[in-house]
Amino acid sequence: MQFDVVANLQVPLGAVVLAFLLFELKQLLADFVLQTGWMAHGKQRARNWLAPLAVHCLIHATGTL
Repeated sequence: MQFDVVANLQVPLGAVVLAFLLFELKQLLADFVLQTGWMAHGKQRARNWLAPLAVHCLIHATGTL
């Protein structure tokens, strides 16, 4: 009995490229367009960094979904 499930799995290259480009677009939007100064500078602070980081993560999570 042979298990060649992975060997027979084929994903169209166009779909992979499209998914990659959409993910990169989401990254650019979340990191440069939608990230405010409060988030960017707040993540670097020694204290009180959780709120800005959480909001930034929420933006990334929403874009990924």
